[in-house]
Amino acid sequence: MNGKSNGGNRRARNQGKSYEEEDEYDDENNEWCSEEDDLAARRAAAEEVCLAPASLGEWLAQPLVQILTVSVLSGLVCGIEAANAMFTSDAVAQHFKLDSYEHSGLYSASIIGGTVGGLFGGMLADWYGRKFVLVIQAMALLPTAMTAASATSLNAVVFARLLAAAVAMTSASASVAYTFELAPTHRRGAPPATWACTAALAWVVVRITALYSSPRAMAHHGWRVVGGAPHLALALAQLVSLCRLPESPRWLASRGKLDQAEAAVRRLHGTRVRSSAAAQVLRSELECL
Repeated sequence: MNGKSNGGNRRARNQGKSYEEEDEYDDENNEWCSEEDDLAARRAAAEEVCLAPASLGEWLAQPLVQILTVSVLSGLVCGIEAANAMFTSDAVAQHFKLDSYEHSGLYSASIIGGTVGGLFGGMLADWYGRKFVLVIQAMALLPTAMTAASATSLNAVVFARLLAAAVAMTSASASVAYTFELAPTHRRGAPPATWACTAALAWVVVRITALYSSPRAMAHHGWRVVGGAPHLALALAQLVSLCRLPESPRWLASRGKLDQAEAAVRRLHGTRVRSSAAAQVLRSELECL
């Protein structure tokens, strides 16, 4: 009887509607689900995910703030490295008394490293995961910074410049994809814009620092400070910031790991995803990737 009754009710509710507009019956919850009901459920889920913070601590713990922090740190790495390659090469050349050929080789090391990082950074992030590549990049930046700060030969400086540029461009490729995929749909333009503005600002700051610093001080040990200290601090900050974020749910879903993708969404939003309706909406969106 229930089957006949439901069939009759379905015909009565869908009379005059096209196939796409027909309501569906949810056997699990024993209720009708129309397109308006589905839209209302999605809005309710979005409201639960985007609750307004009640304090400064909650505001800092918001997913979007943590995502933008990763963008800022990656932008600083790239901006500082680009400026370091341009504005401290003369100081390094003066310190090691390089000729024009060696000077050009020093400058070219950053270009070659950046090219390699730009070419393969995105591929590595697609193969092994966005967060994994960013963690490896931050760990590789630590010895790079220490090498740049303690280099006693031209070969060591060239190696540090080469590796730093490759790491910086790998960070750019992976972080832009990572933060874009983690950000809410209506905020996905914020992480790339934040990265670009931060990188440009870092470049300007290093340029002003080099411009108003004493050439003698820069040639003595100033280039070591500019090339090592910022990267060392940024690498540690990146590792800390990445510990609070999950792997990209979209990358996990693209690998067929839907359960892990849903767990990543729940970890990202924490207690903000409370109702089963919100979880169902999030899972249905992941399945459509």
